[in-house]
Amino acid sequence: MLKEAFNLIIQLQKEDCDILTKSGVAINGVAIARSNLNRKLQAIEDSTYEGREFVFTSDEAERVSWDPRLGDRITTPTLGTNSITEIIPQIALGQLIGYRVRTG
Repeated sequence: MLKEAFNLIIQLQKEDCDILTKSGVAINGVAIARSNLNRKLQAIEDSTYEGREFVFTSDEAERVSWDPRLGDRITTPTLGTNSITEIIPQIALGQLIGYRVRTG
C-alpha cells in the first residue's frame, strides 16, 4: 500500500526528464519529481552544499530499464542538466519503493 501511495504522489508532481547514463545510453521520458528545488543539502560531516534533489519510483526505473548510477545526468526542461552525486534508496516496510537522488 505504501508503494502505491508513493507512486501516486510522484505521478501528481512528476516532470518528464531525459537521462544520459555515464556509459552513454540515452533514456527519454522518465517521470521524476523534484524533492527540494534548491536548498542547502547535508553532506559528509554535517557540512552543506548547494544542490537539487529528485525522486522517482522503482517502478519507473524498471519501466525504462534504468539502474541509477553516480555520474548519470538528468535533464529537465525547467532545470537543465544535473549530474547525480548521491543515490538514496527509499525503503518502506523492507520494500524498495523508489530513489532520491542528489545532484551537484
